[in-house]
Amino acid sequence: MITGQCFPPLSDGQVLDSWSKCIEKGMERTMLLIKTDREAFDTNKYIVRLYCKNEDNSNKTPTSSKQFEQEV
Repeated sequence: MITGQCFPPLSDGQVLDSWSKCIEKGMERTMLLIKTDREAFDTNKYIVRLYCKNEDNSNKTPTSSKQFEQEV
């Protein structure tokens, strides 16, 4: 966050049937990345953000001014 640099979102494109499964999968992927390079996580103090959505809203207009983000 200090540098303002973000890695591109990660997604395998798999559709999951519940919010909890989406969060669980995101957490599992996060743990795999930590185990792959724990030193980088400790040194850079990465922040992990998970995004899940439950339907395809690609051709719908949002009902509020909030920006909606895709699954990561």
